[in-house]
Amino acid sequence: MVNLLFWIGIWAASLFLIIKSASYAIEAIIKYARKTGLSNYFVGFMIVSIGTTLPEIFTAIIASLEGSVELILGDAIGASVVDITLVLGFVAIVSKKLKISGKSVNLSIPRVMAVLFLPVILALDGAFSRNDGIFMILAFVAYYGLHFKEELGKQKIKKTVSFRKLWKHGIVFGINIALLIFGSQLLVLSSKNIAIILNMPMYIFGALILSICTTSPEFFVELKAIKNKASPIAIGDIFGSVICNTSLVLGIAFVLAPVTIDKFFFFPTMAFMIIVVLLGLLFIQRGEINWKEGILLLSIYLVFILLQILLL
Repeated sequence: MVNLLFWIGIWAASLFLIIKSASYAIEAIIKYARKTGLSNYFVGFMIVSIGTTLPEIFTAIIASLEGSVELILGDAIGASVVDITLVLGFVAIVSKKLKISGKSVNLSIPRVMAVLFLPVILALDGAFSRNDGIFMILAFVAYYGLHFKEELGKQKIKKTVSFRKLWKHGIVFGINIALLIFGSQLLVLSSKNIAIILNMPMYIFGALILSICTTSPEFFVELKAIKNKASPIAIGDIFGSVICNTSLVLGIAFVLAPVTIDKFFFFPTMAFMIIVVLLGLLFIQRGEINWKEGILLLSIYLVFILLQILLL
């Protein structure tokens, strides 16, 4: 019992460090990006989403090097479910009616689905190799590259931005990235020990517990965006984070440490995630999400928890 309490204490401290450092790093990115004249959606999807996925990225690197890829597999998929159900649902409830203009948000359902189905196809042989990881990273680069090219043509970017401001934001970003890496190391170490003590499969621990923790930056960013009446940032961040989790994060993990998967755990959870993301995309295509649909999304997360318990 004492051992468990010790690791929970380390886990809580590392989580606090990750949340604070990620928050400051993201804030530095947003401040500089906005000085360039980029749109809210562009900042949310192309910049903030990568920033809010930093906890998953660094946790993936540390966990892979320590041989705990199952933890990251559960975290990445679980985080995507959390982004659509808890984060988007909570934002919809807080705003009562979240309106999204089709002109301000550019999300292609076929492209998003193609990225989400890629891990499913690659997992049919029961394992993820280094080549699979490289392929997933290339899919991320292709998706973002195409999106970047399309969005860049719509933006009116300022040609000159103060180097002094760039230097200032760069220092803040660098310091907090260092703290984020250290916090990620502690989080992985404590998560492994807690899962072992509780005799819980690391994949399930990652999907249910770690995923909520590593998506905490999204909660703060989305609430701040809604408060500032910048919903395109919130939408861009949520779906951008889903793309990052299912391609870049997993790709990095598999390149560092190939893994054999448990199909019994992986495929039902992945199918659930794809259905949830598709539902979120349909809400966005319609142009609004009201508080009732927000409650529906929160309820779907409870179903996700039940699914994971049944898979134990």
